[in-house]
Order: sequence, then structure tokens, then C-alpha cells
Amino acid sequence: MLMIFSIVSLSQNECKVLIPEISENYDGKCKKGLAHGKGTASGIDNYVGRFVKGLPDGKGVYTWANGDKYDGYWNKGKRNGEGTFSFRINEKDSVFSGIWEFDKYIGPKPKKPAVKYKRSVERYSFTKLNEIHNKIEIKLMRQGMINSSVSNLSIKPSSGTVNCMIIDNIQYPVTVKIEYETLSKLNTYMYPVIFEFEITDPGEWLLVINN
Repeated sequence: MLMIFSIVSLSQNECKVLIPEISENYDGKCKKGLAHGKGTASGIDNYVGRFVKGLPDGKGVYTWANGDKYDGYWNKGKRNGEGTFSFRINEKDSVFSGIWEFDKYIGPKPKKPAVKYKRSVERYSFTKLNEIHNKIEIKLMRQGMINSSVSNLSIKPSSGTVNCMIIDNIQYPVTVKIEYETLSKLNTYMYPVIFEFEITDPGEWLLVINN
């Protein structure tokens, strides 16, 4: 038993953290001599969370010696993803909460598209395709296929130009109202559909509406 305990202790001591400020002590999972998995590391600063190959990676909380704290996601030892940084400046408490990329604060977390009104919509989905183009593509679906029974279609955006099922040259935030008529599932009558929404996050979006 003493031999097993000695081997485990030696293994933990040889498990390295690659950030000098938290490399003095480590307690947690290890792989190939590096912190890997959930663990706690300390030194001048302190970190509790997930590691990958010796670096904070995934969800974790890092506390600096001066009391500043970051609670959020990491990638290869850098703040990356959604997180909150709490700190003091000029003797006042301050908070940056939102999205980080490679240790730099990008801004608040973008709001999801908001549905302002819907009528006779079975389900819908918004998908952001990229950050480059400011446009919205709309697909109207029925029973798993493109809806070919649509009539009296009206697409009214607060900005941009409508070209068939695409709204281009949008200035965000944008509000869009879509109205049309479509066949019932039994093909017995036409019924009206209304879907109104707002998007504040710039980029190219795909909206799919199912009836």
C-alpha cells in the first residue's frame, strides 16, 4: 500500500501546468505528465477548472493575486468563448461579460433572434451562417420539402432589399414581417401564415419556417 501511495504521489508531482503563475501546486487529473482534465492549480494566481495538455482549456475560474477573476471558457490557456471578467479599476468594481477571443474582450453576448409574432407556424429555426454578409435567406417548408403551395407571399423588412427569398444589404437591427397563404396538410383549404421577427446580431442568417 505504501508503495502504491508513493507511486501516485510521484505521478501527481510530475504532472505539470504550463502557466508559470499557477504551476507551483496541482491537484487533479493528469495525462503524459501534463495536467489534463478537471483540476486545481495554484501559485501566485489560482485556477480551478479543466485542463488540456497542461493549459486551461474548457470551463474554468482563474483568480489573479490582486483579486481579479475570470469565470468562463478557455482555449489553450487563453480566455476564449463566453465568460465574465470581474476586476477593480480606480477603486471601483467593473465587469466585462460576454465573448472573448484569444484573451481579448470582443463584446457582450449577441442576442438571439426574437420572434415578435407568429400565426399558424408549426416550427421554425434560425441559423447563423457567417459574419461576413448582412443578409437573411428564408426557406418555407411543408412536410419535409420546400413548400410549393405558397401564395400571396409578402416579405417586409425594416431595411434591406428583397430578392425572391433573400433579404440583402441589411442594416441591423432589422425587423421582418412575413405573410403568406398555404395549403392545409390534407390539401383541403388555404390558411394564412404570419411570422414577424427581429435580429440584432449582424451576419448572414438562414430562417426555416415549417407548416
